[in-house]
Amino acid sequence: MRRPSFRAYTRRYFFDFQMYLEMYGRFWRSLAFTRNAYHNGGIHHPRSRQSVVLDWGAYRCEFLVGQPIEFANWTFAADLAEALVEVLAAVFLAESVQRFLEPIVDNGALPYSDDA
Repeated sequence: MRRPSFRAYTRRYFFDFQMYLEMYGRFWRSLAFTRNAYHNGGIHHPRSRQSVVLDWGAYRCEFLVGQPIEFANWTFAADLAEALVEVLAAVFLAESVQRFLEPIVDNGALPYSDDA
């Protein structure tokens, strides 16, 4: 059985996918482009071969092809980490998600014991 796409999954169980993209799309793109640049020695080398400029929070993130990312520093990394917690909390604490979640019980697991 084929798994549904992330878009279909979010539409069905969580919330409006377009609203999610509007709220968090720039954050995810900034995070992904920054991560990719660091894996490339700090230089932006996208597959699309196009530069991208994103305004996220107080930052103007310029991802210029073949250029180092100048805006990223420890303050930026800390702000990204804080935003990641907020984004994940917004998803998993949403009322529609809370109604969907149920405890997962593994009936085949052995009972816990302190005896080793």
